Amino acid sequence: MKPSRSSSLETPQVYRKRGSVANGDRYGSSPQSDNTKTSSLETTDIESMNKFMKDIRDIVTTRMQREEQQLNDIEMEESIKMEWMLAASVFNRICAIGFGIVFVVGTLTFILFIVTHHRTVL
Repeated sequence: MKPSRSSSLETPQVYRKRGSVANGDRYGSSPQSDNTKTSSLETTDIESMNKFMKDIRDIVTTRMQREEQQLNDIEMEESIKMEWMLAASVFNRICAIGFGIVFVVGTLTFILFIVTHHRTVL
């Protein structure tokens, strides 16, 4: 025979709604103790909710600051990248001009050398 579900060792909590706070049987049943414990419970709930909201605010603030820092880092990296690209293009242009000058001077020297030595040999 299977044991029934109602014979569990834990006694179920019976809650009744009073205002916006649920009260269990364990808080007492007299009207005065209910009001005192209810206000105490409401105060505890409000304090815990305030702490919870502060924690959420801190988490959101931290995340926003982290994202802002990441955006600043990305902007800084992009700025540095653009500066290096400019420096590389300037260096590239200087090298191209230098290579052109060396090429033209070398070609003219070679041509002049061939022309002048060719006449002397004949």
